[in-house]
Amino acid sequence: MQCTKMRATAQNHLFLQKKNELSDKHLYLPQSIMLVEREQIWYYKSMSIDFSSSINGIRSAIHTNSVRANNVANVNSKGFKSSRSVQSDSAGSGPRVSAVSLDISQGPIRLTQNPTDIALEGKGFFQVETPNGDKRYTRSLKIQQSPDGKLLDQHGNQLSGVTQNREGLKGLEVSQDGSIFFQDPDGTTVKVGQLMVVDFNNPQGLEHENNGYFKPTVASGQAMASSQGMKVIQGAEEMSNVDLAKQMTGQMIDEKTVAANADVIRTQDDMLGEIIDLKG
Repeated sequence: MQCTKMRATAQNHLFLQKKNELSDKHLYLPQSIMLVEREQIWYYKSMSIDFSSSINGIRSAIHTNSVRANNVANVNSKGFKSSRSVQSDSAGSGPRVSAVSLDISQGPIRLTQNPTDIALEGKGFFQVETPNGDKRYTRSLKIQQSPDGKLLDQHGNQLSGVTQNREGLKGLEVSQDGSIFFQDPDGTTVKVGQLMVVDFNNPQGLEHENNGYFKPTVASGQAMASSQGMKVIQGAEEMSNVDLAKQMTGQMIDEKTVAANADVIRTQDDMLGEIIDLKG
């Protein structure tokens, strides 16, 4: 028994000596590390080196960079709304991307003088219907007419709110409230409908779809007819609201964030190696 106690005292002295050596190197030694003896082999009963904060920091920066890259890729897409990552930070686990939110601020209006180009200034989205009856929402329209007289957008989807389909219509006019007028072959001006403009309780919660369309989500709520705070402009198109300089600066910050967190992980890995050497 006396021999065992003396050996344990010597081993404790060795542990404290190595611990002090690490402290002199300004390395952090977790208090949860306990060295015990089992068959004259030292092992760790409990070790907790938390890499999760740095790993989550890298994941968050990569995800955010991907969102920015999509924004940059759509800098010339008509009616495009930029997105941003929404991050949350819980104690000890580092940042996490909790959602992606749309920036619905107004994009620049460019006059084209083409009467089929229709832009929307202010709130809201144009509603169109696919051949399957599904609804899509967009900020950019280019009106065209099918051979059977239907009014379609540039991707072949029917304009919601158009009540009449007539062949051979000419002289397209669209008023600021979205009313659509054509001239009959005899020169008579005829109202064929009104563009349906809708809004959402939380438009920031919309998701992008292909061809400049937006899709409602649980976060955005369902579409509601709206005519408040909006103006339809004929012969114009809304450009993307992406701030290219801001996005590219953000991408550089994301890259530096990844590099910094990678350095932290390497440092923690070195510390772990130093601690494991204590058993030697």
